Amino acid sequence: MIKDVFKSFYLLVTFKILLNCSVLISHVFAGIGAGLKLFVIDPVYRRFPRVKAKYDSTAKLWENLMTDSELEKHQKLSANKKVSESILNNISNI
Repeated sequence: MIKDVFKSFYLLVTFKILLNCSVLISHVFAGIGAGLKLFVIDPVYRRFPRVKAKYDSTAKLWENLMTDSELEKHQKLSANKKVSESILNNISNI
């Protein structure tokens, strides 16, 4: 009985240590990634705009996002298109 308690306690402590190590390792990798982005990739992009134009997918995505007014226009057009399609479907079913 006591061996089972100690065995369970040992497994719990081992699991807790491994969990803390995995969190620490993930934070280390996140820090390395942020450091590379800030101190290596960004200066290269600033110095070589053609490289940025070719490889910086985040900037491409950000530049292609719609503004609020463009989004509203797009939603109105798609709503009008759906209405006109439903009207045409109703006419063709008659």
